[in-house]
Amino acid sequence: MKGESILLAPDHAEVLMAEFRRTAEFRKWGLSAAAIMANHVHLVVAVPDVVAGERLLQEFESYSSRVLNQQYGARPNGSWWTRSGSTRVLPNQEAVEAAIEYVRCQSRPLIVWLAGSV
Repeated sequence: MKGESILLAPDHAEVLMAEFRRTAEFRKWGLSAAAIMANHVHLVVAVPDVVAGERLLQEFESYSSRVLNQQYGARPNGSWWTRSGSTRVLPNQEAVEAAIEYVRCQSRPLIVWLAGSV
């Protein structure tokens, strides 16, 4: 990290969730689940094999940073996010379902969103 830790508030989480959904829809990626906690985020996203995990992470971070900066101002260190994040590929449907369940069961989330639940 370049600066102090950032803790998200419920209003940040609502902005992020809307932007995650918008980004996935724009890119035609399948957002299956999301959990936004005060200090980190989990997303389960289906993408074509040609989309690298690093690009996926960069796209979600970039677009969400833009809307957070517009609504709350830029962070003093220049970023809302840490330097890296997990981009683990889930090998089969069982692993996808387990990941969705993991996201659904997060402790003290600000928001949990599951595809088909809205």
